[in-house]
Order: sequence, then C-alpha cells, then structure tokens
Amino acid sequence: MKNLSLIFVCFAFILLTSCNPYGQKINYDQLEIYYKDGVTREEASKAGDYIIAEKLVPNLNEKRSFQITKKDGRFIFKMVIKPELTSNAEFMQLASQATESLSKDVFNGADVDIELCEAPFKTFEVVKMSDWRTFTNQSYEIRYPSSWSFTENISGTTKFTLHNNETYNGKQKAIIELITININDPSTTIDHYTQVLENDVKDPSQIVNGKIIQSVADTANGRAYRKMVVTGTIKDVNIPQRMEQYYWVVDDKFYLLRTTVDIHPEQDFLIYLTEDIMDSFKIY
Repeated sequence: MKNLSLIFVCFAFILLTSCNPYGQKINYDQLEIYYKDGVTREEASKAGDYIIAEKLVPNLNEKRSFQITKKDGRFIFKMVIKPELTSNAEFMQLASQATESLSKDVFNGADVDIELCEAPFKTFEVVKMSDWRTFTNQSYEIRYPSSWSFTENISGTTKFTLHNNETYNGKQKAIIELITININDPSTTIDHYTQVLENDVKDPSQIVNGKIIQSVADTANGRAYRKMVVTGTIKDVNIPQRMEQYYWVVDDKFYLLRTTVDIHPEQDFLIYLTEDIMDSFKIY
C-alpha cells in the first residue's frame, strides 16, 4: 500500500537502549526491529526489509523502533505514536488498511494487528485486521472501509457512489463515484477523454479557478490508465476542492473513477485514504 508511508511518518521517535524486555533485535540505518514470542528472525528481517524497500521511514537523523510479537497465530506489530492521532478517523482507517498490507506483503497472509503504543511499547489502542468491504460484479470491483456508505446504480452513467458519512461545513467530506460511458466510435482513444477533462477544468461554468496539478499515464492491475489531479471550486460549491480522476478505455467503454475532497488542513489523511480506495479498483 503506497500510503502506508504516511502511517510510519506519524509514529513518534523512540530508541530503546536495552533489548532484554523487548526481544532480539535487528539493526538498520534508520530503524530497529525487536522480535520475540515465536516470531522468527527471518520474519522480522522481512518486515524490516519491507519498510526499507518501500521507503516507509522518512530520512531522519533518528532511529525508529518497532516490535513484532505473535499470539495465537496472529502477528502483533507495535509502534509508538502520539495518542491524539487515535481521535483522527481517517488515520485510524489508514492504520486498519495497513494491517492488510503487512499481512499480504510481509507475513504471507497471516492475521496482523497493529498496536499503537506509548514508549516503550505500552499499548493503548489495538487496530485489528482491516474490516474493509469489497463490492464486485462481472465488470469491476472496489474495496472500501466498512464505515463508508456504498450506493449502486445512481443513474444511467453513474454506477456507484461512496461517501464517508462525515461532514465538514454541512457537506460530505469525501465522495467517490464511478461513471461509465459506452463508446460508439471504435477509433476513440483515451487521449480524447483527456482533452474533454482538461476542457472541463478550463470551463469556469463548471470549475472556478480550476488547475491541473498532475496528469500522468500509468499501469495498474494489468491495465493502462490515466490519472488527473485537479483543484478548484465546483460550480455552486463555495469550498475549494481537490478532484482526483482515474480513467480507462476498455473495449467499447470509458470508465471514470473520481473522488472529490474538500481542501482543508485537517483533510490530509482523508486524501490518502481515498487514494487507497481508488487504487483498489479493478476492471475485469
């Protein structure tokens, strides 16, 4: 999970001076992994290698310490954080998703809990294995937090909407929607839709002060797609917003997956969370 890095950045600095109570230790340049209670050195090393390979620890002049234990077949990944972060719903949802990433990419599918701790590894909150839901049909699938609302088949072209059941200034904090359009002209390419979306950004009757922050081509789940990030104020909405759009041309259909998030200093975690949801989308 690419946004797992945000979770690790938020963990407080802790450097332990004695390994006896915390288990055996593997040292890296910027982190140390303690392991005990049935966790093997190979498993701990794989976790450390993963953190390094994915660049999950920021380039700081201080070490971060983590502890991995095991109980009843479940891996327990302990980290020290600032306690106030647990009141941030988006941070906690990201932490929940991180359990699944660690399970899949490090611990061979085993159950993983993240324990949020005060120094030194005094647990005050347990984040259980991700409880994200999956919607799937014959054409596509998407995963999303169980606390979000999912509505299917809003209209002819809007196939579903997702929103996070929280509001800011009386409006939804985040909305994700999938739009599909049948392509009648087989010569139509994805470049055509890039131009259409760019024109929308430039049209003040649709987006006020629209600006394209990013427009790139990429590949995910075996399919080429485009990604466009836009800021501006949608017509009749008084709050500046950030729109992230993924779009594909597959066979005779155009797919547009779009998220809209209000721009606000407290929304960073929500932006990362919506990107994780978007990244889970697969076209069959």
